[in-house]
Amino acid sequence: MADYGIIASSNPVFNWQEGAAFLTNLGPERFARTQPFRSYVNAGVVLTSGSDYPVTSHDPWIGMHALMTRRSQADGEVYGPDETLDLEQALRSYTINGAYLTYEEDSRGSLQVGKVADLVVLDLEDIRMLEEDPGLLFAMKDRILLTMSDGVVRYRKDGF
Repeated sequence: MADYGIIASSNPVFNWQEGAAFLTNLGPERFARTQPFRSYVNAGVVLTSGSDYPVTSHDPWIGMHALMTRRSQADGEVYGPDETLDLEQALRSYTINGAYLTYEEDSRGSLQVGKVADLVVLDLEDIRMLEEDPGLLFAMKDRILLTMSDGVVRYRKDGF
């Protein structure tokens, strides 16, 4: 895939939300090999993440959790622990790599002068807390203080 410039466009929420169906249909060994996130990254494949809403949740925080833990909501087990990503890799799959997929990496996807501001400001002391405790990702919607899209403030929490 890397040699041919093929981008891996994944829906990591499948692993979390649809784990029971995957386990039933594939069994635990094959399920552990689905969406080999780390293998893609290690091979130099550009990995992007999104959702297949309304089939699965559109919430990127749940997707980040799935990328970082590969835990199934059905039974709480981890399937394919060697295919997890760290926080930076997971963030890149949702940001700059997504912009790359749509040929927009020169205008968005990272915080740089001259790029469109698409961002959230979080009530979080240190972003690395998410790597130490990925379970915090489920509460991120309650920690959003400000959201900007196309450089325009779209949401501001009262008092911020």
